[in-house]
Amino acid sequence: MESGNWSKPGEWSLPFSGCVEFVPEHKMWFGFSFEDNQFCASDLTREEQPTLEKVWEVDLRPPQDWIPTKSYLVPLGSGKFCIAKLFLTSEDTTSEAGYRYEKTERFAVLTGVEVDNVDGVGLCMIQHKSKRYCLEDRVIEQVT
Repeated sequence: MESGNWSKPGEWSLPFSGCVEFVPEHKMWFGFSFEDNQFCASDLTREEQPTLEKVWEVDLRPPQDWIPTKSYLVPLGSGKFCIAKLFLTSEDTTSEAGYRYEKTERFAVLTGVEVDNVDGVGLCMIQHKSKRYCLEDRVIEQVT
């Protein structure tokens, strides 16, 4: 990274899904795990296949009818992030005139998290408040 030249040290893929963010304070890369879309961290500076150093489950516990569609990591600086998880719900309903239709609701759940290095423990995630935001028939293509 220091030289600015790209190299390909191996035939393996990264353990992340989507974009990742480097946090200089922790010398780690943060993103979502490829396998199960959990918030995670990895050291990508070694010239061997990277592994996930830490994987944290953001405690949302969505109802079964919430269908996850996308997740975005929004860096806020100093190891703080906003995790934006997009969902939709769908239900069959009947109008007052007797017509059946499918009602779909799109919304995001925004969760504040921060990662801190705790002596004797290592990297720890602190989860803050989660807030649901109704998208009212708007589709968010990308959160940056």
